[in-house]
Amino acid sequence: LTLSCAESDEQGRNKLPSRFIESLNSEHIDQLKAPEVENHGFSLKSVQLNEASLLDPDYIAEQFYKMPLSVSSLNNYFKSPLLYFFRSFLRLPSNQTKSLYFGNLIHKALEIYFKKTFEDSEIVEKGFLIASFEDAIKYSQVPNDIYEELLERGRQTLADYHDHYKDGFLTAGETEHFIKAVEFTLDDGTSLVLRGIIDKLERKDDGTYRVIDYKTGKPWSEKSKEDRAGLERQLVFYKLLLDGYAGGRYQMSEAVLDFVEKNKKGEYERYAMEVTADHVDKLKKEINEFAQDISSASFLNKMYFPDKTNKELLDLLEVMKKH
Repeated sequence: LTLSCAESDEQGRNKLPSRFIESLNSEHIDQLKAPEVENHGFSLKSVQLNEASLLDPDYIAEQFYKMPLSVSSLNNYFKSPLLYFFRSFLRLPSNQTKSLYFGNLIHKALEIYFKKTFEDSEIVEKGFLIASFEDAIKYSQVPNDIYEELLERGRQTLADYHDHYKDGFLTAGETEHFIKAVEFTLDDGTSLVLRGIIDKLERKDDGTYRVIDYKTGKPWSEKSKEDRAGLERQLVFYKLLLDGYAGGRYQMSEAVLDFVEKNKKGEYERYAMEVTADHVDKLKKEINEFAQDISSASFLNKMYFPDKTNKELLDLLEVMKKH
C-alpha cells in the first residue's frame, strides 16, 4: 500500500500528512521521496458543472422513467408529494431511528429463521430464532446507548411470537423474495418498471401462495385511516407484482400483515386481505394518475403547501428554489 500526500497546497503553503499516519507501526513503513517531475504545460481548470435545476420539469420527466417504482414511493407520494420528491425521487436519506433499527433487526431474524424452516421442511426450534436475532444485532450498527434495550426487547418479542404462532407455521415457501423488474404499461403507452421485496411467501397445500409482510410497532387497530390505506396498497402492489412475474408462477391467494408485537391489550393482530380484481384495477388507476402527475411535473405545484410533519423538507425546498 502506498500512501501519498502533497508537500504544499495551491497557494504554496506547506502541508502536513494525515495525523493517522503517525499511528501506524513504523516497523512496517518505508519512507520514500517522490521524484521531481517536469511540468509539461498541464494546468488544472475549474470543472464546468451542469447547472440545471433539480426542479426543472424536463429533468424530472427524464429521470422519472428511468427509476423503478416501489410501493414505498407510491405511499410517500400519496402522503405528500414533498415527501416523495425528497425521499423517493432525490433519495435523500432519513435519520435512523430506534424503531427503524428494531424493525430491520426483527425482519432479519425472521428471514434467517424461516429460510432454515423452509430448507429443513420442518418447524425450527425457538432458540434458533433468538440466536438469529442476537447475531443480527451483534453485526449491526445499532448505537451503544440503545443496544441493550433493543437486544432484550428483541429476545422477548421473538420468544413470545414463536410460542404463540409456532403450531401454525407453514414449512414450504421462500423468504425475502426480491422481484427486480416487472413491466407496467401506462394508459399513454409508456412503461414503468415495478420492483419490490416480499418478506415471506408461504406455499399452501393447493399450490397457491400467501404473502406475509412483517410489521413492528403499532398494530392494525391503532393505525390511522391514511396508514391503513397505505398498507392495503402495499398488499395489492404485491399482487400486481406477482401476476406479472415468472409467468404467473406465484399465484397469490391471500395477503397478510403480520404484526410481530402485541397490542395494548397483550394480543397479537394479523390483518388478512383477499386481493380482488377491483383492488388491482384501483391500484393501476392510482399508478397512472401518479405517473402523469410526476412526469408532467405538475406535482411541483402541490409541494408548497404547509406540511408540519415535513417542515425540514419545506425549508430545504425553499433553499433549492433560490438556486
